[in-house]
Amino acid sequence: MNYFHLLEKFATGSATETEKDGFNQWLETLSEEECRQVLDAYAAMLSAKETDVPYNGVELEKLLEKIKDTTAPVKHLSFGRRTIAWAAAILLLLAAGGFFLFSRSGKTSPEKTVSVQPEKQNDVLPGKEGAILTLADGSKMILDSMGNGVVTTQAGVAVTLQNGQLIYAQDSLHHAGEVLYNTMTTPKGRQYQLVLPDGSKVWLNAASSITYPIVFTARERQVKITGEAYFEVAHVAADKRNIPFVVTIDERATVEVLGTHFNINAYADENFIHATLLQGSVKVNTDWAVANAQPVILKPGQQAQMTTGKAIKVVSDADIEEVMAWKNGLFHFEDADIKTVMRQLARWYNLNVVYEGGLPKGSFTGELERNLTLTQLLKILSGTRVKYRIEEGNRIVILG
Repeated sequence: MNYFHLLEKFATGSATETEKDGFNQWLETLSEEECRQVLDAYAAMLSAKETDVPYNGVELEKLLEKIKDTTAPVKHLSFGRRTIAWAAAILLLLAAGGFFLFSRSGKTSPEKTVSVQPEKQNDVLPGKEGAILTLADGSKMILDSMGNGVVTTQAGVAVTLQNGQLIYAQDSLHHAGEVLYNTMTTPKGRQYQLVLPDGSKVWLNAASSITYPIVFTARERQVKITGEAYFEVAHVAADKRNIPFVVTIDERATVEVLGTHFNINAYADENFIHATLLQGSVKVNTDWAVANAQPVILKPGQQAQMTTGKAIKVVSDADIEEVMAWKNGLFHFEDADIKTVMRQLARWYNLNVVYEGGLPKGSFTGELERNLTLTQLLKILSGTRVKYRIEEGNRIVILG
């Protein structure tokens, strides 16, 4: 269940009785300490976005009292001198545009609950649309600074830039002659969209790349990726046969499809390659030798997890919201440790992350918008007891 989306429905009064029941069941799983963390995160979000909505002391209590009947309170939290329905407090998170919760294992001393803020912060803007296009002759084009229109023509194939999307002219399949390849690369802090010569659409996340022919052959459509990409593959047939679409993942695995929607996460600093199917059917195989290993056919909602030297593991009920959060403009974490969180932030904000004094313990669950500046986002994290220091050169130090 997407609780963030459900909060919107509560706020607009459109939540169904079934959704309200599910929401209340979720509230039952939270402790009062977790509720306090939610309130802290809410206050940090409002501060980060510089909103005028009150969030401290008696003003917050009054605001909570106004909406506490939106849903039946499940538990109560002592706040100041009064007891309020804390179920309603969670609804207030919508005003800040997100939800974030930090769960720390063990007890925390008062000294460790104070967030560390530098006297002067070097703020970092969030990532944006942009990429580098490497043509068949090795020349490079910076797409960030280019306007709409035809940006290049290769072997008679026009390549057009249209509102942040690179589009290759759809032409008849190539049957003979040299096949020319292009590579699109997104540095850290950039993402981009691409329409391939067969009409297939690709969304490329930060710190990723895709290599592809400017015209596909009549035998096979094949591309290579690193990092993370989401595909919506067009169905193409020739000579009364379907032409397969094959994605080679960083020379470590392959995904073969005919027409489908799927996401591949293959960052080198992650423990697994993840191939998640949203629609259609795909066959997943690895390039490393594993005894008795067989290709895996995924069904919608399933995820293949691959790592060197092990057979492919299939997760039957993948968290699609978490997988697709990056494409939808969000960070989404489910029981993620600090390193998992910071790996994603490092790619999007182009950061150099350093840890001092050990790693903060605990896990993070929630959603954050990817359009926040780094300072805004870190204010939210500081509300979950994370201590940090921002230094010049996009360097962030996480303090244990």
